[in-house]
Amino acid sequence: DAATFQELPLYYIEFHWSKDKNFIYWNENKQTYLDPVSTKIYPYFIVDKTAVWILINNQIKQIDMDPLTFAYLGYGHVKDSKNVYFTDGNSIQKIEGAYAPSLTLLIPDRQDENFERDGYAINIYTKDKNRVFHQGEIIPGADTSSFTIVDSVYQKDKNHVYFRGAVIPDSDPNT
Repeated sequence: DAATFQELPLYYIEFHWSKDKNFIYWNENKQTYLDPVSTKIYPYFIVDKTAVWILINNQIKQIDMDPLTFAYLGYGHVKDSKNVYFTDGNSIQKIEGAYAPSLTLLIPDRQDENFERDGYAINIYTKDKNRVFHQGEIIPGADTSSFTIVDSVYQKDKNHVYFRGAVIPDSDPNT
Protein backbone atom coordinates (compact mmCIF):
# COMPACT_ATOMS: atom_id res chain seq x y z
CA ASP A 1 0.00 0.00 0.00
CA ALA A 2 1.85 3.08 -1.25
CA ALA A 3 0.01 5.52 1.03
CA THR A 4 1.18 3.76 4.23
CA PHE A 5 4.60 2.53 3.05
CA GLN A 6 7.53 3.44 5.32
CA GLU A 7 11.16 2.52 5.80
CA LEU A 8 12.03 0.91 9.13
CA PRO A 9 15.21 1.83 11.03
CA LEU A 10 18.30 0.24 9.54
CA TYR A 11 20.35 -1.78 11.99
CA TYR A 12 22.41 -3.44 9.28
CA ILE A 13 23.35 -1.79 6.03
CA GLU A 14 22.84 -5.07 4.12
CA PHE A 15 19.32 -5.67 5.43
CA HIS A 16 16.51 -3.42 4.37
CA TRP A 17 13.26 -3.41 6.37
CA SER A 18 10.05 -1.60 5.44
CA LYS A 19 6.32 -1.93 5.98
CA ASP A 20 2.89 -0.78 4.93
CA LYS A 21 -0.48 -1.29 6.60
CA ASN A 22 -0.64 -4.87 5.31
CA PHE A 23 2.86 -6.36 5.40
CA ILE A 24 6.46 -6.21 6.62
CA TYR A 25 9.13 -6.40 3.92
CA TRP A 26 12.68 -7.65 4.23
CA ASN A 27 14.95 -6.81 1.30
CA GLU A 28 11.76 -6.02 -0.66
CA ASN A 29 10.31 -9.49 -0.01
CA LYS A 30 6.90 -9.68 1.65
CA GLN A 31 7.01 -11.46 5.03
CA THR A 32 3.43 -12.72 5.27
CA TYR A 33 3.89 -14.35 8.70
CA LEU A 34 4.76 -11.04 10.43
CA ASP A 35 2.05 -8.81 11.87
CA PRO A 36 2.61 -5.28 10.50
CA VAL A 37 1.10 -3.61 13.57
CA SER A 38 3.00 -5.38 16.37
CA THR A 39 6.32 -6.23 14.67
CA LYS A 40 9.50 -4.80 16.18
CA ILE A 41 12.90 -5.17 14.56
CA TYR A 42 16.07 -5.50 16.67
CA PRO A 43 19.59 -6.41 15.62
CA TYR A 44 19.32 -10.11 14.70
CA PHE A 45 15.78 -10.45 16.13
CA ILE A 46 12.23 -9.86 14.88
CA VAL A 47 9.30 -9.97 17.30
CA ASP A 48 5.56 -9.65 16.83
CA LYS A 49 2.59 -10.55 19.02
CA THR A 50 2.76 -14.23 18.07
CA ALA A 51 6.43 -15.26 17.85
CA VAL A 52 10.14 -14.42 17.90
CA TRP A 53 12.45 -14.92 14.92
CA ILE A 54 16.19 -14.64 14.46
CA LEU A 55 18.04 -13.45 11.38
CA ILE A 56 21.21 -15.51 11.01
CA ASN A 57 23.17 -16.54 7.94
CA ASN A 58 20.83 -14.47 5.77
CA GLN A 59 17.81 -16.54 6.85
CA ILE A 60 14.91 -15.81 9.17
CA LYS A 61 14.09 -18.66 11.56
CA GLN A 62 11.49 -18.86 14.31
CA ILE A 63 12.90 -19.56 17.77
CA ASP A 64 11.24 -20.86 20.91
CA MET A 65 10.80 -17.66 22.91
CA ASP A 66 7.77 -15.96 24.42
CA PRO A 67 7.08 -12.76 22.43
CA LEU A 68 5.09 -11.27 25.31
CA THR A 69 8.06 -11.37 27.72
CA PHE A 70 10.82 -10.92 25.10
CA ALA A 71 13.49 -8.38 26.07
CA TYR A 72 16.36 -7.25 23.87
CA LEU A 73 19.36 -6.69 26.17
CA GLY A 74 21.82 -5.66 23.46
CA TYR A 75 24.92 -7.04 21.76
CA GLY A 76 23.26 -10.27 20.66
CA HIS A 77 21.68 -11.04 24.06
CA VAL A 78 17.93 -11.56 24.53
CA LYS A 79 15.73 -13.10 27.17
CA ASP A 80 12.15 -13.98 27.90
CA SER A 81 10.63 -15.02 31.23
CA LYS A 82 12.44 -18.38 31.23
CA ASN A 83 15.46 -18.40 28.92
CA VAL A 84 18.43 -16.33 27.83
CA TYR A 85 20.03 -16.54 24.39
CA PHE A 86 23.18 -15.17 22.79
CA THR A 87 23.96 -14.83 19.08
CA ASP A 88 27.07 -13.81 17.21
CA GLY A 89 25.08 -13.44 13.99
CA ASN A 90 26.05 -16.90 12.73
CA SER A 91 24.37 -19.13 15.30
CA ILE A 92 22.24 -18.86 18.42
CA GLN A 93 23.08 -20.35 21.79
CA LYS A 94 20.89 -20.80 24.83
CA ILE A 95 22.83 -19.66 27.89
CA GLU A 96 22.46 -22.75 30.02
CA GLY A 97 22.06 -22.13 33.73
CA ALA A 98 21.14 -18.46 33.37
CA TYR A 99 18.28 -17.22 35.54
CA ALA A 100 16.39 -14.99 33.09
CA PRO A 101 14.42 -12.81 35.55
CA SER A 102 17.59 -11.41 37.15
CA LEU A 103 19.93 -11.41 34.14
CA THR A 104 21.57 -8.10 33.24
CA LEU A 105 24.09 -7.03 30.62
CA LEU A 106 27.46 -5.65 31.79
CA ILE A 107 29.24 -3.23 29.47
CA PRO A 108 32.52 -1.42 30.18
CA ASP A 109 32.28 2.33 30.67
CA ARG A 110 35.16 2.82 28.25
CA GLN A 111 34.91 0.94 24.98
CA ASP A 112 38.11 0.53 22.96
CA GLU A 113 39.45 -1.65 20.15
CA ASN A 114 39.22 -4.69 22.45
CA PHE A 115 35.49 -4.22 22.92
CA GLU A 116 34.38 -4.36 19.30
CA ARG A 117 35.83 -5.96 16.19
CA ASP A 118 34.28 -5.64 12.73
CA GLY A 119 31.15 -4.09 14.24
CA TYR A 120 30.63 -6.96 16.66
CA ALA A 121 31.09 -6.71 20.44
CA ILE A 122 33.64 -9.33 21.49
CA ASN A 123 33.79 -8.82 25.24
CA ILE A 124 30.27 -8.88 26.61
CA TYR A 125 29.42 -10.07 30.10
CA THR A 126 26.11 -10.86 31.73
CA LYS A 127 25.23 -11.85 35.24
CA ASP A 128 22.23 -13.13 37.10
CA LYS A 129 21.68 -13.70 40.80
CA ASN A 130 23.84 -16.85 40.75
CA ARG A 131 26.45 -16.69 37.98
CA VAL A 132 28.56 -14.47 35.72
CA PHE A 133 28.84 -15.22 31.98
CA HIS A 134 31.26 -14.17 29.21
CA GLN A 135 29.84 -14.52 25.70
CA GLY A 136 27.29 -17.00 27.05
CA GLU A 137 29.78 -19.18 28.97
CA ILE A 138 29.83 -19.42 32.78
CA ILE A 139 32.88 -17.88 34.45
CA PRO A 140 33.61 -20.52 37.11
CA GLY A 141 33.91 -19.18 40.64
CA ALA A 142 33.09 -15.56 39.80
CA ASP A 143 31.36 -13.74 42.65
CA THR A 144 28.15 -12.31 41.23
CA SER A 145 27.61 -9.65 43.87
CA SER A 146 31.08 -8.07 43.51
CA PHE A 147 31.87 -8.76 39.82
CA THR A 148 32.60 -5.55 37.92
CA ILE A 149 33.98 -4.56 34.55
CA VAL A 150 37.28 -2.68 34.84
CA ASP A 151 37.66 -2.10 31.08
CA SER A 152 37.02 -4.03 27.88
CA VAL A 153 39.49 -6.82 28.74
CA TYR A 154 39.82 -6.80 32.54
CA GLN A 155 37.20 -7.60 35.20
CA LYS A 156 37.37 -8.21 38.92
CA ASP A 157 35.41 -9.47 41.87
CA LYS A 158 36.28 -9.62 45.57
CA ASN A 159 38.52 -12.66 45.02
CA HIS A 160 40.12 -12.38 41.58
CA VAL A 161 41.14 -10.25 38.63
CA TYR A 162 40.10 -11.63 35.23
CA PHE A 163 41.37 -11.22 31.67
CA ARG A 164 38.49 -11.80 29.25
CA GLY A 165 36.74 -13.97 31.81
CA ALA A 166 39.78 -16.06 32.84
CA VAL A 167 41.34 -15.73 36.31
CA ILE A 168 44.76 -14.09 36.34
CA PRO A 169 46.79 -16.23 38.79
CA ASP A 170 48.23 -14.47 41.83
CA SER A 171 46.42 -11.22 41.03
CA ASP A 172 45.11 -8.89 43.71
CA PRO A 173 41.65 -7.39 43.08
CA ASN A 174 42.37 -4.66 45.62
CA THR A 175 45.21 -3.10 43.64
